[in-house]
Amino acid sequence: MKLPDFPWLGALIVSLVINVIVVVGVLSMTEPPLSSQIENLTYSTTTDTQRKENRGSWNKWDVIATASVFGLALAMYLYFSF
Repeated sequence: MKLPDFPWLGALIVSLVINVIVVVGVLSMTEPPLSSQIENLTYSTTTDTQRKENRGSWNKWDVIATASVFGLALAMYLYFSF
């Protein structure tokens, strides 16, 4: 069975436009959340003390694991690129 020729890139653009319209429409119809509802939700809404506590929770194994995953992803990218 042969698949029909379908302009998938055009469909992606149409889908993107529809999604943007829906998101902007929903956001324009709802009220913004109270600051108490979004407190400590993102890094920018935390206090300096909380940021220092978060940074202090890292240890050397967290950094080693992060570097290992990054290195593995980079190695796979380089291996399959050339």
